[in-house]
Amino acid sequence: MAKRLSKKGASAPATAPAATPAPVAEAATPATAPEAEAKPAKAKRPPAVVQHGVTRPRAGGLCAAVWEITESLSADGNLPSIAQVKAAAAAQGLNPTNVSIEYYRCRQFHGVRGRQPKAEQAAEQ
Repeated sequence: MAKRLSKKGASAPATAPAATPAPVAEAATPATAPEAEAKPAKAKRPPAVVQHGVTRPRAGGLCAAVWEITESLSADGNLPSIAQVKAAAAAQGLNPTNVSIEYYRCRQFHGVRGRQPKAEQAAEQ
């Protein structure tokens, strides 16, 4: 007696299609590939400056612009206040949030940690 298969359990026998060989592309020879010879050598970047665990931003970016403002306003080795830096950066159209973040990274880079005495208090001491 033949066994009846339900429609759910019935499956057709699987047959794999015959594998056809892929066409072989001709390899380019060095004589026919002028772009391989035309590549210029990459210029090496100067090494990143790391001090007190903080990496200085590379020149030319917005972060480096904030650092330049901060360092240009420093007097006698003391960094300016955040208000002075934000005012100068606003004149250049820099984002105030980025200015704040980069100002405090610049302070860490120069080894300034924690609260600093105000200018009037520092002059009295």
